[in-house]
Amino acid sequence: MTIPKLSVTDLKAVIGTVEALRGISIAVAANEVLAIIGPSGAGKSTFLRCLNRMHETRPGATMSGKVKLDGVDIHARTIDPVWVRRRVGLVFQRPNPLPMLSIGENVVAGLTLAGEYIERRDELIETMLRRVALWNDVKDRLGKPGTSLSSGQQQRLCIARALALRPDVLLMDEPCSSLDPSATARIEELLNELRSHVTMLIVTHNLQQAARVADTTAFFHEGRLVEHDRANVIFTNPSDPRTEDYITGRFG
Repeated sequence: MTIPKLSVTDLKAVIGTVEALRGISIAVAANEVLAIIGPSGAGKSTFLRCLNRMHETRPGATMSGKVKLDGVDIHARTIDPVWVRRRVGLVFQRPNPLPMLSIGENVVAGLTLAGEYIERRDELIETMLRRVALWNDVKDRLGKPGTSLSSGQQQRLCIARALALRPDVLLMDEPCSSLDPSATARIEELLNELRSHVTMLIVTHNLQQAARVADTTAFFHEGRLVEHDRANVIFTNPSDPRTEDYITGRFG
């Protein structure tokens, strides 16, 4: 039997007194693109943060349950959170290039901060920027600040920075929410190109985007996983009336 790339069992998460997640169980196959949809406050972002151990960095945050990456419990006492975050990258909702670093330096920032020697640094920078379809736009100004780019370019730069760490899984929390339609289209093209290299989980409020890019879709509501199925099934023939109400705009 094939081991899922990610396996989540009875995941519960609390922030202060708020139950953000109430027993999520889900499996994600290697190279799968999973879209996570649901209204605000459903626990989608908290779920992503639990998958790369960022949740535990929040004051008053606790969690229980199991998260396994290739069969390894990422919350086991012997597992270093830094190792987890290298293998499970997270791209935030708003682009966050490091303001004091150049475009090129931003690409390798994760490796630099980890104190790693970067062999063939220039080649790595070019490879990552080509992978996110940014190289032709910036190859003549790699020394300019990362913040000098447009919002869409900054988001692709942040994805390049995450990919430079060679993660097995890439988490994206509404990566297109602050972008215009043209920049959004470029990001979606990128997601389709990346699917052969990495497993992706994408939180999005854009249902059309979820239908376009995802293999499977999970609908979250009030901290629970209501439904998880192939994307075409979720959007054409959901089994739970709450899912249908959400995707048809009756609430959310």
